[in-house]
Amino acid sequence: MDKFVGKWEQTATENMENYLKATDVPESDIKKALELLGSGLHETIEISGNDVTITESGNTSSNQQVKKGTLGQEVDFTYHSGQTCKLLFSLEGGDLVETTKGKHTTRVVRKVDGNTMTHLLTAGNVTATRTFKKP
Repeated sequence: MDKFVGKWEQTATENMENYLKATDVPESDIKKALELLGSGLHETIEISGNDVTITESGNTSSNQQVKKGTLGQEVDFTYHSGQTCKLLFSLEGGDLVETTKGKHTTRVVRKVDGNTMTHLLTAGNVTATRTFKKP
C-alpha cells in the first residue's frame, strides 16, 4: 500500500461532466465542480496500518474534503453538498478502491504505475478518469 502514500497533483480529467450528471450533481453546481477539478487539485493519501485518510484540496481551504476510514469497514460520510453515504475502502488486486453507497453507488479505483496514479470513477454505466502525478 506504500505506493499510494504521498501527495499527488491532478494532471488530467476525462468525462467528469457526465460522471457528475450520473451522480445527480445539480446543473447549477456542475460548472463549479468542473472548475475545482481542473484547477490545481491535490490529493494526499496517508495510510497507517489499515487506516486510510484521503485529503483532496483545491486552491482554498473551503475546497478541502477529507475521507477517513479503515480498510474493510463502512463509515458514514458527508459530501460538501450535504449528501450522505456509506464509505468503504478496500484493496483489490493491488488497487485502492473506494465505494460509496447512498442515493447512488459509486466506485473509485486508484491504480498506481510508478509516479502516476489513475482514478477510474464509476457511477451506473458512466466512467470518468482522473490522472495524478507525484510532484
